[in-house]
Amino acid sequence: MKICVAGLGLIGGSICMALKRAGYSVAGWNRSQKAAAFALENSIIDGIAVSFENYDVVFVALPPEATVKFINSNTFADGAVVADICGVKQYITKEVNSRPRNFSYVGCHPMAGKEVIGIENACADLFDRASMVITSDSSTDARALDAVRVLTRDMGFKYIVECTAEVHDRQIAYTSQLAHVVSNAYVKDGELNGCIGFTGGSFQDMTRIAGVDEYVWASLYLNNSSNLSEKIGNLICSLQKIKDCIDGGNYSRLCSVLREGREVFDSGRKTAALPEISVTKIKSFLKICVIMDECKIKIASCGGGLDTDIRTVGEVCEADGTVIFRYKLDGDDCTLTVKDGTVSQIRSGRQSVCMVFSEGAITEGNTGDGYLICPLEVYTRKISFKCGKGGFRLTLLYTVNDENIRLDFTALKTNLEIK
Repeated sequence: MKICVAGLGLIGGSICMALKRAGYSVAGWNRSQKAAAFALENSIIDGIAVSFENYDVVFVALPPEATVKFINSNTFADGAVVADICGVKQYITKEVNSRPRNFSYVGCHPMAGKEVIGIENACADLFDRASMVITSDSSTDARALDAVRVLTRDMGFKYIVECTAEVHDRQIAYTSQLAHVVSNAYVKDGELNGCIGFTGGSFQDMTRIAGVDEYVWASLYLNNSSNLSEKIGNLICSLQKIKDCIDGGNYSRLCSVLREGREVFDSGRKTAALPEISVTKIKSFLKICVIMDECKIKIASCGGGLDTDIRTVGEVCEADGTVIFRYKLDGDDCTLTVKDGTVSQIRSGRQSVCMVFSEGAITEGNTGDGYLICPLEVYTRKISFKCGKGGFRLTLLYTVNDENIRLDFTALKTNLEIK
């Protein structure tokens, strides 16, 4: 599958990195060459796209107006999937459907982000355990929807939320846009500059997103103005009730108003999704990435497991096709050996698991009392094993007790010794 991401900011760059982590090759395009060059130099993308006719899937990670301009001014392959990731959907859907297209459009909105922007802040695990909202209607191609679902799973999302563009915009006005409006308004109080030493978690929660890009968010607000204006009006009404109680010194009435909010919150947490919204939990990947370079082995985790830097001795031996990692894990000496289709780990001198590949199945052998990676029956989804001048890479995707597990082992150099 040939994939391109147009728009290499925080979200677009993170899509590239998440897809590459999953084993896909990803090209990128950006309106400014600086971000594209940065992405290429830092291996966030595999190449810079100059046109889009040869890609099976194109993710458009641009602001609303720029997304429509990009889609209207470029040519895509017949039957390609074009998916935007904008924070508003009715505007994009209406524009895309305003003329015949040779591609299949799917609306997407990853419910993840940071309070900072730019490709330099992108990360492969941004979407881990987050939700991806996918919008569609009766005209949406089923094949395109399935393709986006698969890519969503592979990027590490925990939930797929499906609904129409109209439902998306109504919900997002409350869950995202209103929160950004409140944060922006909150910091305009004159006390902000003198609050050092007086802040806690609640202040951090309220102000974290106040510094987002005003140009991007102004466009999102105006392209969802009706829904957002209604939510702002509701908030003003609720605030006014609280203010009236405080101004009047009415303790019992204030308790009643506050109780109402608490009870609404408590009941809302127990409420299932609305009938017009479909929520699917994706079987999560435990992702363990082992990266060797000249000074350390780095084991990073997404969705559970390990998250630590390990400074130790390691080596990659190509002479007999054996790859060996030696490292410390939670104080234990560990050795991971890959040879002839067999991966085995020994922890503190005890063999903990031996995985043998044969015709799509991994079976466990010689298990001791040590640290177990997997139980007896494991069925593979994908095996990739590469060892060459560019370095060593082993990718294992398999299923354990209905949970999808992914392990990535990467050595940046071969014949490597760490001292």
